[in-house]
Amino acid sequence: MHANALSLTGTNKAIALLAPSRTGKTTLTVALAGNGFEMMTDDMLALHQSSATGNAQCTVEVYPGWPEVRLWPDSLKASGFNLKNTDKVHEQFSKVKLAVEGRDSAKKRLETIYFLNRVEPGEKKSDSEVIKDSVCEIKPMSKSVALVQLLQNSMLGSAFQKIGLEEERFQALSNVVNSVQMKQVNFRSGFDHLDTVCEMIKQDAKG
Repeated sequence: MHANALSLTGTNKAIALLAPSRTGKTTLTVALAGNGFEMMTDDMLALHQSSATGNAQCTVEVYPGWPEVRLWPDSLKASGFNLKNTDKVHEQFSKVKLAVEGRDSAKKRLETIYFLNRVEPGEKKSDSEVIKDSVCEIKPMSKSVALVQLLQNSMLGSAFQKIGLEEERFQALSNVVNSVQMKQVNFRSGFDHLDTVCEMIKQDAKG
């Protein structure tokens, strides 16, 4: 999945942040790390599940990825890091790599997948009207909408169909939707809202 994962400190539980590029996954991950969470992986997330048939629930686990995050310069600056101590991901892009210390190295049970929906100033969306009066709202997603989001944010996309695994992929993601909490986070764009968004995710994850 095109997602980040963090573990809840002191537990065997994890959450995932799912969203397209430039939505704020890594910025939120860095802000949450050390504040009740430990980073597990950035940008790419593999989901491992126990066997399940039909609509039965399964256990979904996540494993740690490489020990670094990739941030755009503006996000790096907002996080308080020095751009001089980083390397570029690629010479043609301004995104940089930042090593992560103290990363959680154990597999964890995935409890919740948060789909990030950032609302720009002046933007109106039927499912985000609450943003007019608040910085952030977290609400459950319907299973059908959640499944579409998982399909749209899969790293390999149409490759599964070309190699004859589309049916298995669809069933596997259906099992995830039936076994993991799926929630949408509508939040206002802007680094000045970052602390509030992080705190709401933290409180929701700890339940």
